[in-house]
Amino acid sequence: MPSLRAGWATLLPLLLLPPLATLSGLDIVVPFALWIATAGVLRTGSSLFDRLLLSGLFLAGATTGTGLLLSLWPWGLDPLPVAELGFVLLIAAAAVTGRRFSLPWSFPSRDAVLAAGSVGIVLVYLWPLLGSDAARRLSSYINAEDLARHFALFDSIRTLGGYAFLHSAQNQPVLQAGMSAYPQGSHFVLAVVDRFLHPGTSTTVTELPHFIELTVLVCAAFTITVCWAACRVAGPRLGAAAALPLVLAVGGYLVASEGTSMLEDGFVSELFGLALFAALLAVAVRPVERPREQLLLMAVLVVGIGFGYYLWLPAAGVVALVSLLVHRPRVAERRQSLVLGCAMAVTGLLALVPVAANWTVANSASALDTAGGITPVNRHLLWPLVAAAALVTLLALVRGERTARVTAAVLLVAGGLAGLVMLYQLHSLGHSSYYFEKTLHQLVVAALVSLGSAGVLLPAAGRATWSLRAQTGLLSLTASALVLITLGYNAQGDQAASTSAGSKLQDYLRGSGWELPVARLVLAKAQVVGFGEQSAPTLVLAESLQANYQGNYYATLWLNVLDRTSGRAAQLSSWAFVPVQRVQGIPHTLAGQLETLSGPLQVVSDNHTVRQTVLTFQRNHPGSAITIEQP
Repeated sequence: MPSLRAGWATLLPLLLLPPLATLSGLDIVVPFALWIATAGVLRTGSSLFDRLLLSGLFLAGATTGTGLLLSLWPWGLDPLPVAELGFVLLIAAAAVTGRRFSLPWSFPSRDAVLAAGSVGIVLVYLWPLLGSDAARRLSSYINAEDLARHFALFDSIRTLGGYAFLHSAQNQPVLQAGMSAYPQGSHFVLAVVDRFLHPGTSTTVTELPHFIELTVLVCAAFTITVCWAACRVAGPRLGAAAALPLVLAVGGYLVASEGTSMLEDGFVSELFGLALFAALLAVAVRPVERPREQLLLMAVLVVGIGFGYYLWLPAAGVVALVSLLVHRPRVAERRQSLVLGCAMAVTGLLALVPVAANWTVANSASALDTAGGITPVNRHLLWPLVAAAALVTLLALVRGERTARVTAAVLLVAGGLAGLVMLYQLHSLGHSSYYFEKTLHQLVVAALVSLGSAGVLLPAAGRATWSLRAQTGLLSLTASALVLITLGYNAQGDQAASTSAGSKLQDYLRGSGWELPVARLVLAKAQVVGFGEQSAPTLVLAESLQANYQGNYYATLWLNVLDRTSGRAAQLSSWAFVPVQRVQGIPHTLAGQLETLSGPLQVVSDNHTVRQTVLTFQRNHPGSAITIEQP
């Protein structure tokens, strides 16, 4: 073990930052300070961009595992003790390793391209939120029913101060069945961050805009991480000229297609897990400089994937093992096999905690048959992407590149898992379904990262004349233009196989029409109540929302999420799908449904027949707790 040197003592003043920030109301600076301090203690990454990105991913993965402690100790997610714990652990690590704070200030031309691309990605995804009020922000995502459930889980974790599966009793009236055990690492990390950004008590109505902002930033971080991972796989030969078309290809693909689709579908936990998965692929293919940090980083990323979205765990585990085998001379330099075995055991046990918490679902293969709303992966872009990734990987293998062995394993594992899920669903359902499309998302990420294998085909860096640099720049711009044209043309999709991703991005940027009245009704009707003091669940049957036949469904869903009554409102989802016109023609249908209720209900409707049906039911059942309100 390294001797304890005085360098780490320079970090001790950080322990004063959390109480000072709390007293001054500037808790927002603490997570940024912890991020920078972590980057200064790690030695992974040779440039500033690398160090900051890896330290951010490291903190995200570590927070998911540390969340078990935070969920059980008496302070919950209070910013002051959480920040003190983070700094204490960081200072202890610096003391054990004998490190002082140090950042690499190099900023190579490749990183300049990555930084510019990152700014563009963030602006694209934040664009619909800029200058928008709460109703317009909600309208952009109101038809993402998964996002409503994710917000309910985020709200539960933030309010109760820990993982929902450790507070399942308190969540029964709040969360829909099964959500307490859903993999929730992303929700926990966002709840911790939100407590620093917006400390103190809050209501669901004030929390919702924060959650939407954080979800958009998760999608942006995912896209940036995949771009960085592809550049890392490309290796040191990648300069600005070659990085430009690569970043445009990877970032453009995700923005024009799958990234935006996953964001609009509300898949925040999947985006979080895929970001960690992309980072794991990058360091598995091209390990970091220090063997012990390589093992630590891979372990933290695997744990984060397990807590965030454990569907990616099988591929992550296989890729990590293949990397250890391929790069075993480097990994084995400074550790014994017993240490590695213990590290793998601890990593595996921690990563499997969410699987154990959700065992009633995770222990059955039939869960793969679960239906769900999802935008199908764009086949026009998927198959050429996979072919291109396979081709450059094969060329790198022919040249004897060690990194290409791991890249090949990445493609085989991701493609193999998608193929196995498809075969299982064809056998059990007769067609592919929801989780097959999910595994294709993982294949997309694996293929995009593997595109970086083309970097080994680049010539070694050396002095170049101005003429050669001009030719290289022209070639880079030409390749970039071809990438953009190809993405723009093929992102339109084939409706028989996938939805139009190009129009999906356009809809995201400009917004739609029918969602805004629904969002306004939801925010106007949402009750601000304390956690655990839930009111009656709400059923919306408003004729004014029938511009889209699902308007009442989404209004019912989001209203109950904001009122913290989702657990009590499960049966109302199917009711809200009944068009008001059908209720007009068959009023006894609604009356029969009201008869099945065992608790209170608030009906919101501007339809005469619906109102008369509810009023008649009230007269016939004077003891019922069913009320009717105007939208």
